[in-house]
Amino acid sequence: MLSVRVRFYASLREHFGQTEREVTVDEGALVSDVVNQLAPEALRGGLQCAVNDSFVHGDTRLHQGDILDLLPPFGGG
Repeated sequence: MLSVRVRFYASLREHFGQTEREVTVDEGALVSDVVNQLAPEALRGGLQCAVNDSFVHGDTRLHQGDILDLLPPFGGG
């Protein structure tokens, strides 16, 4: 089992009611596994994810002590 810190930004803070949370995942877990575990399907589309301050895709493998940032879709123009 791995311990990963997940940080929520912008509107996701309001949705989850907190700025961060520790989650425990299986060895070999991917970013997409954590997103699917935490976020309702309606929020998953367009989420931006970063691990240890680098933007990543859902197929990125997580490691003990990683920090996963979840950011809502960027908008504007």
